[in-house]
Amino acid sequence: MLVPIVVPRELMPCKIPGFECECQNRPVDTAAESLMVFWNEEKGKLVQKGDVLCSFEVQKRVLEIHAPCTGVLQEICFEDESIVGYQDILGYIQQQEQD
Repeated sequence: MLVPIVVPRELMPCKIPGFECECQNRPVDTAAESLMVFWNEEKGKLVQKGDVLCSFEVQKRVLEIHAPCTGVLQEICFEDESIVGYQDILGYIQQQEQD
């Protein structure tokens, strides 16, 4: 089954060791921001549930999209440095069958 990778309404910024800031404790509203995508994984690669697929930088904060399931990254809908937003489908994972 193809599982979409979708930009959610809110994302928590990554914690940056040595740079503690209150802004890292508040979610970012992706509907109010333009997000530039940077892929960490390549099309055709096997990914595990929870792997970081791609990231965004917004207001000096880093946001990450994690794999919703284990499978093969089948399709990437937006290339690196494309602008994306809330509810955009970034790509699809061909989910591995459950044992």
